[in-house]
Amino acid sequence: SFLLLHFHFHFCLRISSPIMSREQWHTGVESKQIFDLESFLVMGKFSDKTSDPDAKDYDEAVEIFLNGMKLARSGDLDAAAPQIACAYLLNGRSINYAPVLPGNSHAATKKCILDYELLVKLIEHDQTSFSSSVLRMMMALWMGSLAQHGQGLIAAAMVHIDRMLEYIENHPEIEDPDNMVVLGGCLTRKALLSQKSSLHMAMGNHKMAAKDLTKALKIDEFFTPARDARACVWAALQLKDFRTIHKEFKRIISENHEDNRGNEVAYAWLALTILDDQSLGSFEDAKGYHEKSRKATERKDEIYGNRRHEDLPDVVQRLNCRFQECQTNVEFQQELSAIADRFQNTSLGGAPKSKRSCLKCGAKKNNENGGGLNQCGKCKSVYYCSKKCQQIDWSNHKEFCKILKNNSKPRSDVPQSPQRAEHPRNTDTAENEVVQEKQDQWSSNILAAKRLEIEFGNLFKKYGKGFSEWWNEMGFNEKKKVLLDLTHCSIPLNEPSHAEIAKKLSDQSPVMSRALFDYNIQSLCGACECDGRCDHHFNGRLLHEMADWAYKPDQKDDQNFLISTERRNLGIFPDLFDGRLAFVTRATKDEIMGSPCVFRVDAPAAEVQKIKEYMERGLVYDASVAQYATSRKMFSLSLLVKLFDEYQAEVRRTVSINPMERLNGCGYCNRSCQGASSKQCSVCKTSWFCCEGCMIAAMHKSCPLKQECDSKALFN
Repeated sequence: SFLLLHFHFHFCLRISSPIMSREQWHTGVESKQIFDLESFLVMGKFSDKTSDPDAKDYDEAVEIFLNGMKLARSGDLDAAAPQIACAYLLNGRSINYAPVLPGNSHAATKKCILDYELLVKLIEHDQTSFSSSVLRMMMALWMGSLAQHGQGLIAAAMVHIDRMLEYIENHPEIEDPDNMVVLGGCLTRKALLSQKSSLHMAMGNHKMAAKDLTKALKIDEFFTPARDARACVWAALQLKDFRTIHKEFKRIISENHEDNRGNEVAYAWLALTILDDQSLGSFEDAKGYHEKSRKATERKDEIYGNRRHEDLPDVVQRLNCRFQECQTNVEFQQELSAIADRFQNTSLGGAPKSKRSCLKCGAKKNNENGGGLNQCGKCKSVYYCSKKCQQIDWSNHKEFCKILKNNSKPRSDVPQSPQRAEHPRNTDTAENEVVQEKQDQWSSNILAAKRLEIEFGNLFKKYGKGFSEWWNEMGFNEKKKVLLDLTHCSIPLNEPSHAEIAKKLSDQSPVMSRALFDYNIQSLCGACECDGRCDHHFNGRLLHEMADWAYKPDQKDDQNFLISTERRNLGIFPDLFDGRLAFVTRATKDEIMGSPCVFRVDAPAAEVQKIKEYMERGLVYDASVAQYATSRKMFSLSLLVKLFDEYQAEVRRTVSINPMERLNGCGYCNRSCQGASSKQCSVCKTSWFCCEGCMIAAMHKSCPLKQECDSKALFN
């Protein structure tokens, strides 16, 4: 089936690579065989169990390998080297390699195992041959992890691959399927690029590994092993977005045989990408892919032998754990929703109070019938109290109408308002108004914090080094002055006492910024304790905070919840719901936490106890803790963004496109001000509104400040 001829280069490939002695190998690697010889001898041919072409290739490669080993043990290295090299290129799993032969090995065993000593003899027998170069690749992949010699072996193998690629490009007949004279036609550019990719992975250069596989696919777009390997690199290292990875694995599944060894991994990634990005499919779709992955695992074990659970691919194990969590979470959410519907304070679930107003006159009701406002039929973004106002304002609105219509779909990068469930409104109107106001403020804080987080991450990654140099050059008094100016002297000099924090948070109108007790002059101007282990320039607590918020926002969120929980349990952070049980559900990835659910006073003790157990297990959050944690996040990011605004103005001499005031949201309805219709007050330069209607409704059309303001009051 293969013409295993020994082909020589027309140029010499004598590259001095560090071939180790047997003693050196023993010091770097455990002396044990790395396969089960008994299983290998009795497993038979896989092609008898499946029609998968890969299984047929494997059986053929095993036959070639064993024939090559028989020749090698008999001393015919000239004939043995190309056969073993060919078997490796055809299917690398066919090579049974061990550092040393098992003790007291008989002749039959030796003919099945390629040990280090024999491998070196095969490589050095004729270093100008293709076979020697391929065997060097094989050695580099197996021994590249050795501290002393591994990198040298990989570098030497890389040079051999590059020269073979160059030679094949100059002699394309080598890849001619009708002219299989070099290693049985197995020596191709796409095969060499796949091997080069593996070497790059061994060196930790994942992006170059992906590029090598892309080059292989340009040669043959249906070379599915390269596509599969590249998709796994993208997914494991998050080099591409979920949609691209999902699309790639769907193509791989369509090209693979139903019994392909890689199907279990491909189906697992399809399920995981849906769980991480729900726009790719429903939970039922993920469930279906999980079931297909499970069946592919069973089929693989049926063909190639059973494996222990810990021997399954990491992504398959991860999916199994994740799916169990998701299934449990779905059941938990259903139970939680049923409890909340029965016993929550319905006033908190009332329909949100509308803050819409006429774009022309600012009226909040329809002047014609006293009902709701009329919506513009084209852009569906602005409202009018009457047809008259709409007709009068059309000359001003028409130029924005088309823009608003095109921007009416929610942007993926701008957080949208959390959805509120609609429940019957309580008859207590006054309580409804108060509760609704708190709910609006809650939603406003969450959205503002998310916008600030996104903007600050972009700022720090782009200008972090310059800001760090600017901050590091200042002395303590200069830093103190900047912080006091930006916070209107409201930031404390030292950390406030527990009693002071509790008092500020217990007032009729609590100063929520006091929840951020660890931000003070002494701490922010002092040194950090990371000893240079973190992702920031120079030594400083403020720079440490900035790096954490830019690169580890999820960890900072968790830290805020832990701090808020601890202070709440100690009574330093008081209860915000008058002793009633209140909770919020945990937000999943890329979602925003919803409004709190507050239990009625007469809620059954058993149901209250069940929610408390959920809190202890971390399935839901105490609503007071969540509000304090959100406040900590919002105020800390407000200060950090404001510091960057100051740096932009003082050093870069530029005006920030998204200053802190804009990121905090509309001054009337709290919605995002990042759309094309947003308005900034031309007088005070600090007030922002999502549209002109909100500016009119807030009575800011004629600025009440009457003068330009520096908006330093962050914490009052």
